[in-house]
Amino acid sequence: MSKHIREHIVLVGAGKIVRLSGLDADFVTAYQTPADVKFAINSETSFVWLAQGITYQRGPAEPIQHIVLRNDGSAEASVKLITGVGALVDSRGPVFGTTTQAKPSRFTSSAHVAIAATDSEELVAADSDRVAVILSNLEANGSVIYYGDSGIGSGEGAELPVGASVSLPTTATVYGYNPSGATVNIGVSEVFD
Repeated sequence: MSKHIREHIVLVGAGKIVRLSGLDADFVTAYQTPADVKFAINSETSFVWLAQGITYQRGPAEPIQHIVLRNDGSAEASVKLITGVGALVDSRGPVFGTTTQAKPSRFTSSAHVAIAATDSEELVAADSDRVAVILSNLEANGSVIYYGDSGIGSGEGAELPVGASVSLPTTATVYGYNPSGATVNIGVSEVFD
């Protein structure tokens, strides 16, 4: 592995915090990230879940000096990260050539979907004409939710904080899980070809 790219394999005990220091990196990529482990970059106050395969690049911000890992789960977790210096280039697709992307032709907003306390609910059905689903965890909810496939439940899926929205480029059915003790309402919109 290049001296400019480093692999980090870290064990984080249940309820523990581990700090990776002295990185001086431009990007971090997560390639094994249990849902119970949250990250804070150059901070110990703003923890988020970094989804597997997702890269954070610093852009004009200060270099990444440290990453703090917090395990909110009840078991030890193994986390694997890659940090590096310079710009990360995604070489999975063609480098040369011109591609024209078709613009989606319609956008629809659905009624809010209620998810009962500690329950899972279908947020949007599969649709082969759909380009993306936009989910919003409404400010009034006061609790995070998790979204994913039909098996979503406690300790699974991606976290959507209160007041946040996410755009998912998918034609599949999307489900939500509410870990709180009260019913929450989720805003749902769809973008179609």
